[in-house]
Formats: sequence, structure tokens, C-alpha cells
Amino acid sequence: MLNRNTIARFYVIARGWLSALTKGIHRSNLSCGRTLERLPRRNFVSPRNDENALLHGAKHLPRHNNGKFNSQFPITNFRFPFTFSLSNSLAFTLAEVLITLGIIGVVAGLMIPGVIAESQKAGYVAGARKAYSLWNQALIQMAADGGCIGDLSCFFDSADLKTMGDKIVKYFNVAKNCDTTTSGCFPNTVANNFDGSDIHSGYDGTNNYYRFITADGMAIEINVPYLGCSGSGGSLTKICMYWVYIDVNGLKKPNAFGRDIFRFAIVNDNGPALYPYGGAKYAPWKINSGCNYGYNNGTDKQGKYCAGRIIDEGWQMNY
Repeated sequence: MLNRNTIARFYVIARGWLSALTKGIHRSNLSCGRTLERLPRRNFVSPRNDENALLHGAKHLPRHNNGKFNSQFPITNFRFPFTFSLSNSLAFTLAEVLITLGIIGVVAGLMIPGVIAESQKAGYVAGARKAYSLWNQALIQMAADGGCIGDLSCFFDSADLKTMGDKIVKYFNVAKNCDTTTSGCFPNTVANNFDGSDIHSGYDGTNNYYRFITADGMAIEINVPYLGCSGSGGSLTKICMYWVYIDVNGLKKPNAFGRDIFRFAIVNDNGPALYPYGGAKYAPWKINSGCNYGYNNGTDKQGKYCAGRIIDEGWQMNY
């Protein structure tokens, strides 16, 4: 039967084993950031055969006359020979955390606007590239349907804008067609410069333009058709439609040439094609820096000639 004396003996033996196992340990790193601290030697009990071993530096235990431990021994006052401490744990102080968060905030504030701008540019270029591909496919089909495969001159059998617009719009999946009679299919106020400056209005006016919005959200505006593709400009001699404005994100901002709006022409010089303003054959952008063709008082931010630059540079908006 277990009594206080038996328990005290077991405790002395257990303390001896723990003392042997932990001998020489001062501080050892444990998982979860804890440290094991060895208590002073006086708090350990060395393994002895003597039942009167010191417990936690206390006086010798009193004995009865029969040599047994005092039954009133205060076992409840025993302490473990080691303790867990968080005082030396591997962790960051509050000041270190706040400083780190502050640095991250400053760096993010500097980098995020640039990342957003580059992401927007990539979106505009992707839209321009998609529109360019769709238009060239449609123009090839127009030539075939007009009776002259590989030649748009048969398809452009009128110089009337509405007549030609009604023919062209059939080759696109259209969500809204304003033709030349209603507004709401193209931004009315547009920046001629890609930085958003040189604002002009009237782009959504009736009669002057044929306008429609495709199902994927692109706003299209065309003007000045040439009968039999008889127009000319620069080194191009077979222009079919002088203006094709494409806003790749519809009515959404920034509504600026060279950003989300690009200018093309429909040509027939080497077969049906959508030709970019700023290309080598018409107002080449390389004459000046930026996308300028000596327009707008010599500014180098003229956006109407940026389509040529984007295509020349491998569909990149490097400005």
C-alpha cells in the first residue's frame, strides 16, 4: 500500500535519475521557442542510497524511532528540478515587428503603383493585339465576299460612310450599333496624348463617324471610306478606310490615344490589312522619340502614332 513514506522514497530515486540525465545542461533550445534552464545545484538531489537526501535544499528529514520517514513530510511542497522559461525564446520584439511592417509599407507604396501601371499597359496591348487579329481576319473575308479574293477594292464599292459601315459591322459580333445616327458607342472626350493631356471632344458625335461596340467590349469608330480603295497617304497608295479608331476597353478610362485607343487604316496595298498609324509606311513613329510624328507642337507623347511603335517593338508598350 502506498503511503507518504513510500512516495517520498520513489521521489528521491526519480530525482536522482533526473539529475543524472540533465547533468551538464545549462540552456538548450527547444522547439516552439522554449528554453530549458537548469536550476542551481542546490535544487537537485544527487542519487544516494541514503533516504535522508536533501530535498530542494531543505533540512534533513526527521525520522521516527523505527527509522522511517516522518509521515508528515510535506510532499506537496516539492518542486521540479527544472523550469520552462520564455524569457530567452527566439522571437521578435514588438519594436522589430513594427519597424519591419513600416519598411514593407514604404516599399509596397513605391512598387505597387508601378506594378499596376505595367499590368494596365499589358492589358491594353493584349486588347490591341486581339482587335488587330480580328480585323485582319474580317478583312480577308470581306474581300472574298466582295468577289475579289485578296483584294478589297471590290468590297469598297461606295464612298458613303453609312453604307460601308453597315457592310463592315456584319463581320463582327456587335453588342450595340450606333451607326451614324445615335451616340453612346465611343468616348466623346479623348486625350490625344498618351499621358492624358491635349483633351478633345466630339468623338461620339453623329454623322461624322460610324460607331459600334463589340460583344467583348471594344468600341469601334470608322470614317472616310474610299471608293475602290483609292485613297493614299505616306507611301500607302490603296487606302480603303482612312480612320479606324479602336478603344480596347470600350467607354472606360483613360480614353487616351496610345493607351487604350489605337488608330489604324484599312489598306489594300499588299492585300487586305489593318495598317497601324506610326508604321513605316505612314507617319513612322521613329522620326521622333515617343510616338510622335511632329504633331501637337512637337510633343513626344502624341498617341495617335503609337500603334506602329507597339507592333514594331513586338507588341510592347515601352513608353
